[in-house]
This record gives sequence, C-alpha cells and structure tokens, in this order.
Amino acid sequence: MARYQLIASSEGGGVLDLVTKTRIRKDQPGWDDYQAALTAGEVPLPVGIDATQDLAAIKARVCADIDSYAAGLRNKVIAGRSAGGMASWALKLLDAMTVAAGQPSPFAAILPAIATGLGLPETPTSLNGAIAAVRGITEAEHVGKVLAQCAPFMAAEAAIDGMRGKHCDAINAMTDPRDVVTYNWQTGWPSLGG
Repeated sequence: MARYQLIASSEGGGVLDLVTKTRIRKDQPGWDDYQAALTAGEVPLPVGIDATQDLAAIKARVCADIDSYAAGLRNKVIAGRSAGGMASWALKLLDAMTVAAGQPSPFAAILPAIATGLGLPETPTSLNGAIAAVRGITEAEHVGKVLAQCAPFMAAEAAIDGMRGKHCDAINAMTDPRDVVTYNWQTGWPSLGG
C-alpha cells in the first residue's frame, strides 16, 4: 500500500503522508523520508484519488471510468443514428438471419398487422420484406443490406466490449490500490476513425 499521495499544485502542492495524515512540502519535516521512499521504489498515489476509499471503492470508480470510455466509443460508432433506428437493428438482424437461413420470420404472427399498418396490398413474409416493400426493393436485397451493415457494427462492439471487459478484469484482479490507480486502461481500444 502506498504511504504517500501527491497533492495538486492548485491545492498548495506537496504530498500527503497517508499514515500520519499530514501534508509534507519540500524542506519540511518528513520530506527526507518521502524522498527516501521514492528512492526505494515507492510510487505515490496520483492526484485525484480519494486515498481514504477502500480497494473495492477504488476498483469500482476506475471500472466506472472504463465503462464511460467504452460508452463514448459506442456513441462514436452509432453517430447519426436515432435511438429508434438502433433499437430496430436487433429486430431487423434477427429477422434477416432467419430469412437468410430459410426459416420463417420470428415476426410471422404480427406481419398481417404490419402490412395493414403500412397499407401493403399483401402480407410480407418477414419484417425485412415489409421494409423492402416500402423501400421499393426485394426482401433478399434488404436482408443483404442488413447483414452487410451489421457486420462492421458488431465487430466494433466486440472490440469495444472485449477491451472494456479485459481492462475491468485486470482491475478486479489487483490487490493493491496503487496498482489500480496507476493501471493504464487507455491502451488497446479499437481505432474508429473520424
């Protein structure tokens, strides 16, 4: 466990001795002990961590930061898409996969109501068929578009969630708060361009 924590220069600088709960500045009692600890290899806790928190609380805070970063990357991937459009992707993909496999649409029971709601002259055989009818293309063309568009999206999600999980697993395996707060979790994330 670290004995010292850096104090921000905006708060007067120096270090906090976590054992004695005193601030130490250069040329004050305790500074030589701090320098000796550094020479011996101690790494002080960085600014911005509440050193009074227990290990579980520190891990939870760092994993929350990792989750927030992953959410930001996900938002980058789906930029320009509406919440409704994103919510419908799972439905279109499920439907497209079953149609591509030669199976009946999982939405067969509601397709007549969808056809009526859209004013279609006949009931489509799938959700993608209904969308295709409105769009003016064939069901097969629309299924192909859904499958092609979802592959890069799913690959990005696999990379983001895999790295999020990898970093949180690493954090949760740590037993020293100093290791948790100095762990560089900003490596390995996918490059998403633009």
